[in-house]
Amino acid sequence: MSEEVRTAIAPINAFEYTVTEEDTDELGHVNNRVYMRWLEESARQASALRGWGADAYLTRGFAWVARQHWIEYLRPCVPGDR
Repeated sequence: MSEEVRTAIAPINAFEYTVTEEDTDELGHVNNRVYMRWLEESARQASALRGWGADAYLTRGFAWVARQHWIEYLRPCVPGDR
């Protein structure tokens, strides 16, 4: 007799950002620091949706940090892009 194994998959969150002039550097495309800011904001929002907002972390002595990141830039993002 075989058992069916079910694995819970975490819900996927999508957060949309629209590129503004302030997000760009002197080359006219999104600066790499901005991508990191968007990733951090998305992580915080996803966590808050599950009841773990900033206060929940801070009262326990924790905070969000990027220990490592790697981004493959496929094309430049410019103002107005989403």
